[in-house]
Amino acid sequence: DYVAGKLGNTSGEDLRKAQAVYNSLIARDRTRIERLFSILFDNYKNDINPKNDWKIKQYSLLDDGTAGDETVNGVDFDEKIKEARATLRGSVGGVTAVLDIQKSVSEETTEREAGLTMLMEIFGYSRDVADKMLGTPKKVNDGTSTE
Repeated sequence: DYVAGKLGNTSGEDLRKAQAVYNSLIARDRTRIERLFSILFDNYKNDINPKNDWKIKQYSLLDDGTAGDETVNGVDFDEKIKEARATLRGSVGGVTAVLDIQKSVSEETTEREAGLTMLMEIFGYSRDVADKMLGTPKKVNDGTSTE
């Protein structure tokens, strides 16, 4: 649903795309952690997981069938990431999110490194491009200064 000043548009499509990108980005990490838990608890004295199911559920704010496995309907998930990022970058909500990241870094409510990481991981920009997008914040005199 639309909320003024927040990521998204009236259809919620941008949130679905952001969720899909996030799930795709963490898919490999989830798989590694699942394997790690399986190995760690393989010979544990108590059977803490009788079904031996170590699957970690993907993030699901919205029920859109987002898949985070290495392949989705035979398509390499890296391609899905690229496609979702391109769609997100070209959307109004994506542009709004980038502007919000710039603003929060400029206002120092978000650390610059965190802003760079968001631009690189969520939107797929290179570090150089993300750095240029954040630019160099300028202090704005809001008229309350006594100087």
